[in-house]
Amino acid sequence: RKSRKAAIETGEECLMENRAKAAAAAEASGETIDFERDGVTYTAAKVSIAQDGSSLKRDYGHNYTGSAVAQIATEKRTGLPVGLALSQASCVHCVRTLNDRLREARKKGERYSGDKLKSMTRDELFGLMSHGGHCYRNSTYSPGTAEEHLAETIGRDLLINDDGNVQNFPLFVTKHIADGDTKGITRAAEKQRAIVGDKVADSVDVEMCRDWNHLNTLFEKDMRGFAKTAAYKELTEERMKRIKKDIESICRRYRAEVIDCDSVTDDDKKKKLKTLLREMGDISCHPSSLWNT
Repeated sequence: RKSRKAAIETGEECLMENRAKAAAAAEASGETIDFERDGVTYTAAKVSIAQDGSSLKRDYGHNYTGSAVAQIATEKRTGLPVGLALSQASCVHCVRTLNDRLREARKKGERYSGDKLKSMTRDELFGLMSHGGHCYRNSTYSPGTAEEHLAETIGRDLLINDDGNVQNFPLFVTKHIADGDTKGITRAAEKQRAIVGDKVADSVDVEMCRDWNHLNTLFEKDMRGFAKTAAYKELTEERMKRIKKDIESICRRYRAEVIDCDSVTDDDKKKKLKTLLREMGDISCHPSSLWNT
């Protein structure tokens, strides 16, 4: 129990230190916004965040399973984690207490069938599981919905704490990068908008981007969908593989030459991307109509 408390405190200290570094880097670039809360004006750093969640168990290609889900957010300039949220829908003490009470009930001649347990309200069921000491359950969300809730929680925690007080180093996310499997980043952006206010949020361009790996996977999925239609019958398996490989190559070059260079202006990025796309159009000899689509 002491080790767990020490780990939590150390982790929170590290997150605060990382947020301070992210805020300092943003302020050095002049990337800040002002917002009011309870009549007081605060300054928040504008940051880009990449975040993703993972369940305790996962069957790839299918739904998440398991009772524990974690979500982490990493800030782009520093490459450091600035947000962490955990969802635990079960507790070993709750399960042990429930089993003990069911055994006691059987000894007294009482029966709790599966149907009877399912018909109980949440309060009645939690009453059977109530116990002394620490309870590890902090959520009732299923693994599939927990990721969205955790993303929203991180969005809030970057600006305010559980008591509603503004953090020492508030971070406002102007670019959310995620896999797009859930509505998590949308909920995180909406939460931050609600905190800073619509007027402030509207004055800033907030982007939501898919990460490179998922973007490429989704493109391949769409491309295979095109290949099933008569208009794209020339998209053979070999050609699709070549196109995907070309896209991977272009994305890597674009990242190395443009995205990772903070000194490059937005206009230069657009010009570079157009040049790379033209090069890609000459590589795979695919129908030009595919790119127009």
